[in-house]
Parts: sequence; structure tokens; C-alpha cells
Amino acid sequence: MGFLSNWRIDVAILLVALLAIQTYRLAHEQAEHADTRTAWANDKASWEKRSRQDSERARATEQHWIKQLAEIDANGQKDLAQAKADAIAASDAGNKLRARIAALTANLTASASAATAEQRQAANTAADMLARVQLRLDQAADGIAGFADESHLAGIACERSYQSIAAELTAQGK
Repeated sequence: MGFLSNWRIDVAILLVALLAIQTYRLAHEQAEHADTRTAWANDKASWEKRSRQDSERARATEQHWIKQLAEIDANGQKDLAQAKADAIAASDAGNKLRARIAALTANLTASASAATAEQRQAANTAADMLARVQLRLDQAADGIAGFADESHLAGIACERSYQSIAAELTAQGK
């Protein structure tokens, strides 16, 4: 009987020892798990902070570019308005010149007293046709000049936009 009771005590001691070891291991694993969760939470917070900072920087850059492009557009619109005003002034000058040529032609045909009525009629018809052709050529030239001015100014604004953004990207090392 003594042997059996010692054996049971030994098993009980062994079970208590195993239970103590398992309790220690569990506590140790729980502590490591808590440390891992804390480290992961810190990493996550750091990533979120970095992401917010990157997003804010990108927004600031975008707003800066939008502001620059708006300034370039405003300058382009101002240049275009000036070019249109110059084209209107040139067109007015052309109209005045055509009116003066028509008046001179009328005076010339009226003063040709030596010519016969038939010759004067032919001269008037030729002068009228020349005036109409000149008017159409001037109108076409005005249209082409206006288109050329608009295209040229649009190209300049595009180049300015590209150069502005390219300079910033170069400065940022991208």
C-alpha cells in the first residue's frame, strides 16, 4: 500500500509540475502575443500617419500645380484678348485703306473725261471687281491671322504649363 500511495503522490506532483510549466508557457505566450499586437498597432499607426502625410503632400502639390496652370491660363487669355484687339485694329485699318482706295478709284474714273462712256464703264467694272477681290483677300488674311494668333498663343500656354510642371518634377527628383 505504501508503494501505491507514493506512486499516486508522485503522479500528483508530476501533474502539478506539468500544470505549473504549462501555466508559465501560457503566460509567456500571452505576453509575447500582447507585445506583437502592440508592435503591430504601432506599425499600423505609423503607416497610417505616413499615408496621411503623403496624401497631404500630394494634395498640396496638386493645388500648387492647379494654381500655376490657372495663372498660365489667365495670362494666355490676356494675351489672346490683346491679339484679338490687335486683329480688330488691323482689320479697321484695312477697311479704312480699302475705303480710301475705292474713293481714289472713283475719283480717277470720274476725272477720265477723255475716255468714252464705254471705256469708263469697263474701267469701273474692272475697278469694282478689283476692289471686291481685294476685300475678300483681306477678309481671308484677317481670318488666317486670327487663327494663327490663337494657335500660337495656345501653344505658348501649353509650353509654359509643361515647363512649369517639368521643372517642379525635376526639382523633386522624379
